[in-house]
Amino acid sequence: PLEREVAVDPEMLGKIFENLLDAKDRKSKGAFYTPREIVHYMCQESLINYLVNETGVPYQDIKDFILYGELMKDEDCSKDFEEGKKEQRIPKTVLENLKRIDNALKQVKVADPAVGSGAFPLGMLNEIVRARMNITEYLVREIPAENKYERLLLRKNRHPYKIKWETIKNSIFAVDIESSAVDIAKLRLWLSLIVDQEIDEENPCPHPLPNLDCNIMCGNSLIDEFEGIKLFDESLLSKQEHSKDNTVESYQISIFQDQIEILLEDLFREQDRLFGEEDTAKKMEIKKRIDKTIDSIIRAKLSRDKNKEGLIKYEQSLKEKTKPYFLWKLEFAKIFKEKGGFDIIIGNPPYVDSEEMTRNLPNIREYCNAKFTSAKGNWDLFVVFIEQGFRLLCKGGTISYIVPNKLISADYTEALRKLIITYRVHELRDYSNVDVFEEVDVYPVVFRFENSKKRSPVSMVVMKDKTEIDWENTVNEYKFYNDIYWDRYFVKDSEGISIIEKMLAHTRLNDVAYVKGAATVNEAYQIKEILHEYNDDISDEYKKFINTGTIDRYESLWGKYSTKYIKNSYIKPIILLKDLMSISPSRVTEANSEKIIIGGMTKVLECYYDKGEYIAGKSTVIVMKKEEDLRYITALLNSKLITYFYKVYFNSLSLSGGYLRIGPPQIKEIPIAKPDNSVRIELVEIVEKIMTIMNNFQDSAIDELCYLKENINKKVYKIYGLTEREIELVEREEA
Repeated sequence: PLEREVAVDPEMLGKIFENLLDAKDRKSKGAFYTPREIVHYMCQESLINYLVNETGVPYQDIKDFILYGELMKDEDCSKDFEEGKKEQRIPKTVLENLKRIDNALKQVKVADPAVGSGAFPLGMLNEIVRARMNITEYLVREIPAENKYERLLLRKNRHPYKIKWETIKNSIFAVDIESSAVDIAKLRLWLSLIVDQEIDEENPCPHPLPNLDCNIMCGNSLIDEFEGIKLFDESLLSKQEHSKDNTVESYQISIFQDQIEILLEDLFREQDRLFGEEDTAKKMEIKKRIDKTIDSIIRAKLSRDKNKEGLIKYEQSLKEKTKPYFLWKLEFAKIFKEKGGFDIIIGNPPYVDSEEMTRNLPNIREYCNAKFTSAKGNWDLFVVFIEQGFRLLCKGGTISYIVPNKLISADYTEALRKLIITYRVHELRDYSNVDVFEEVDVYPVVFRFENSKKRSPVSMVVMKDKTEIDWENTVNEYKFYNDIYWDRYFVKDSEGISIIEKMLAHTRLNDVAYVKGAATVNEAYQIKEILHEYNDDISDEYKKFINTGTIDRYESLWGKYSTKYIKNSYIKPIILLKDLMSISPSRVTEANSEKIIIGGMTKVLECYYDKGEYIAGKSTVIVMKKEEDLRYITALLNSKLITYFYKVYFNSLSLSGGYLRIGPPQIKEIPIAKPDNSVRIELVEIVEKIMTIMNNFQDSAIDELCYLKENINKKVYKIYGLTEREIELVEREEA
């Protein structure tokens, strides 16, 4: 009995797996261990969602049972309850549907497409088994106390070992591209099974471990074809209606469909046999039959399509050490045939830049760009894993991942968000303020979506730590599903949302001005090579070079102050226009033009109005004139209200220390109010006064500057129609 207490904790193997890879390898493969508190939460909520859909029992009742079922069971099945001394704790709706809930738990199909060390399959296994064991005690309670043998038999038939075995076999499935991850995941499931196996007179020897080769598999979860050849067609899983005439073609179709049906039945039978087979020779024989059956189905499909080239390429793929594809709908054909997909897709997909990924998988980016509608721009691997997850779900199924918060508002996830709002969104839970992953700079969110067209309010949660909620907002469905910018809903004060929505009624900056990055990465490297230090001997035409560190609100710090990096020296970088012309004529035009230059990586928006004196550096954003006076726009951008908008609306782009990621896509979205012309003129005049004072700065002018800037803030509040309470909120946040 004591061996169970000192056994290896299956959870520990997750850490072992992570540390088998060095830090560089972990980052390149996106392999990071998800803390058990978050795994626990995701598994529970996904299971609750599934049970609500399957049984019709109210959400809160199912949730109470999944979270507190053991406590309920201990009280409800105690002697005190049987003697009528205690009230029943289990919700009535749950008690009335116990057998339906038990059957739903027995039938659930769960998959992790990037299993890693197996944290999520193990988590789901534990939740399913715990819930079913609690149900066992209620089923026992229904049997009269005097029928002790019948009660004993029920408990024996529902022993934790048997339920775990059954759950692993029927409910737990996973795939990973790393063979070591697959091995660790299998080991964790085996260990979790071993600790519940009892040695007694009936079972004097331990049972051999089950064979998980058809449940936990190695392969590329994203690719289901080989060199452009589709090896399996999901339509083969259902018998198609065809013409009932007596033509040769009709007869051939019928024969083909019957052949596929027979092969699929063979496949299902052998997969079922393999799981519990104990004899080594027989196991090898069954595996060969499974491989041969899958091979026959693929060949039959390609032959039906008269795809000779496909057959040749398929033969080539068989010579490779590992399959460069994974056929979800064939390897797990029984699930797709019976249910149309998995009930729950769950996991922690890798966070790897798609361009970085091509080093290990040369054609993956090109393939995904063609296959997935969400693969836009320089996307990250988690993006296509989300779309793939949707494709693997059955109708009404639930998907829950932990991914970077770039999902919420990054440019490259915009197409994905447009896809997401075609499904039902239950929750987005932000862990950006929590140290979730050690050794990796990732700000994660957890989501829960459903493969359904239903619409319901969406819960937006900000976490204080791994288990405690800091605050939560519920967004009505009309707002959420007509929007793809979700940052503003992660606001502690609900009044903050009303401020943002009030501002969004105005025109976007991109509609009244031209917004762009000041230089591409390539241009930045070239510009660096032609920078000079200003001196009196340089007489040719030049422009001053300004970058983030030398931009302040209404002021250029060029040549005014030394930096913390170069002590006691004035930095006066310049660019000769003839040199800049050789790099980019359009940048010369920008340098000579009236513009606003906005610093990057700052705590507040810092914008400088330039009449054509400067060329701006790579990390800045420039705003050029279209129809609105740039001095008026400068006043708005430098106001407290617009910084407040930026922080709230682009919440997920915030960095540690309060710094903001600032780029053209975000600046374009800033709302620009159009007041009466007299108000516009007033603000322009104030901006001119401020800049004049800045250019001839004296300490005696500090009070006047503060007054002028505060005057701008007051006028901006009025332009956007903020109430006194809303102004208080902005002032408090921006203090």
